[in-house]
Amino acid sequence: MEKKEIRFIDPHYRELFRIKDGEKIIITTERGEKLERECHYIDEYHTQVGNYPFHICEFAECMQRNGNTYEPKEKQEREEEQRQGWEKHREKNGLKPKAKNKERER
Repeated sequence: MEKKEIRFIDPHYRELFRIKDGEKIIITTERGEKLERECHYIDEYHTQVGNYPFHICEFAECMQRNGNTYEPKEKQEREEEQRQGWEKHREKNGLKPKAKNKERER
């Protein structure tokens, strides 16, 4: 049996991404704290995030109201692997990290 997909949207019902039932999302709080939450399919418009059931738009509105962002855990893991791969490439080839532009920091 194929796992159901959970749809994540913004408060205007624009689809952001989908994950399969039982997969995880990463919620990044306004303060930068990262929270990992397992999600379960209830029906096309409802999901359980961690221990709490939500209408998909209710979840999006709650995240926006609290200044949080959310993305599939898989995406964040892929980005971390790419970053680590680039760092290994730089080390292997004797490349130094780019210096920050002081003008941009102002």
